[in-house]
Amino acid sequence: MVQFHNQSLIVLNYQDKPYIVMKPVCENIGLDWHAQLNRINRHNILSKAVVMIATSTNGGVQKSVCLPISMINGWLFGIETSRVKLEIRATIQEYLTFIIIV
Repeated sequence: MVQFHNQSLIVLNYQDKPYIVMKPVCENIGLDWHAQLNRINRHNILSKAVVMIATSTNGGVQKSVCLPISMINGWLFGIETSRVKLEIRATIQEYLTFIIIV
C-alpha cells in the first residue's frame, strides 16, 4: 500500500511490474467506479492493459481490476474535468502530480 492524501492506494506486483487497484482510486477521488470501469474497458490501450489480480482477504479471495502504474496518468488525463464535480477537480490534479513522482 502507498499512502497518499490520507488515503491508501493498493499497489500489487504482477509479472514483476507494479499495478494499482483502480476501484479505491476512483472512490478516493470521488469518481463513479462503474463509469470509470466502462471508460477503461472502452479505451483501446487501457482495456488491453487491465488485469484482474486475486488477493486473499479476511472475507476470502477478492479479484481486483488493476492497471499498471505507468498507465495511470493516461487514465487520469482522459477524465474530462469539465464533466466532473468542481470539488474533485483539484483532487484529480493532485493525483496526476503524485503519480508522476511515483
